[in-house]
Amino acid sequence: MKINSDGAYSGNTGGGWGVVIRDEEGEVVEAAAGKSIRLMDAFQSEVEACLAGVMLAEEMGVGKIVIETDAMVLAQALNSSTFRLAPTGGLIWEIQSLLASNFGAFEVVSVPRTCNKVAHALAALDCKCPHGTSHR
Repeated sequence: MKINSDGAYSGNTGGGWGVVIRDEEGEVVEAAAGKSIRLMDAFQSEVEACLAGVMLAEEMGVGKIVIETDAMVLAQALNSSTFRLAPTGGLIWEIQSLLASNFGAFEVVSVPRTCNKVAHALAALDCKCPHGTSHR
């Protein structure tokens, strides 16, 4: 399965996240979005979106995943241990732990923003929704 995740951030309204999970044929099998609050910056919204996608895939019982993100720094962070002291280091560590303990195989790759349009649209939509909102 392929997970596309994206975060949206606004200093005024907080942020939102969007996740799309597709099968090997590219068909959408699950999609979700939610509102994020208390965000420090846009990078944290990207990290929270990825975490939501990994947790959704785990809930679905998926065994092998490819995570696609348009945040190159997030892909680098998840593929190394150099971001542990970053402000979002705890969330990054949580994603890495979930990946290592719940999936038989996984890959994290950076893709151009054009490949992440659906997840981005979901994130932008929930960025404007009331606090505590999530959709699936």
